[in-house]
Amino acid sequence: RARTLVVDPLRGPYFAIQPALNASVNGDTVLVFPGIYAGNLDTGVTVRIVGRDGAASTIIDGGLTTRGLSVSSATVSLRGLTFRRCAAHTGGGVQMFDSHVAVEGCVFENNEAEAGSAIYLIDSDLDLRNCRFRANRSLRQLAGSILHSTRQVPASGAVRTERASFIEACSFLQLERVNGV
Repeated sequence: RARTLVVDPLRGPYFAIQPALNASVNGDTVLVFPGIYAGNLDTGVTVRIVGRDGAASTIIDGGLTTRGLSVSSATVSLRGLTFRRCAAHTGGGVQMFDSHVAVEGCVFENNEAEAGSAIYLIDSDLDLRNCRFRANRSLRQLAGSILHSTRQVPASGAVRTERASFIEACSFLQLERVNGV
């Protein structure tokens, strides 16, 4: 039976996102109240992570020191979240391995990575709807706000994918590639 686990920084029962993810089982929803939350999140279960009041008020901030979210071997839905100032070698905002992720109404801004500054997919599928990508920086030749690769190949541009992805009504603004060709 699916449950809703509530993350509310003022009243709980969960005061941070990771403890709710740790308690979740396949089919649960993690409902996140407005606030600024630490990154370095991780899940391997089928779960929905929903910002109750939308991306403008539900922020995952990596402080330019950590990735926002890692997903492994799971089906995950993200809705109404902002991933900002997240940083990692690959996938500053979100990194997925062997997963299916649906992202709707999310914002990815000021994230950094050598590849896939906002989203990095490894053998994964992505459905992306009504999202904004702003001022994300890829720090090497493997550039792009979104990079999907089964092997490392030179790539550039806002989107790079080698598997089926669905992208609808998304905007890509002020993207930057540093030290690229």
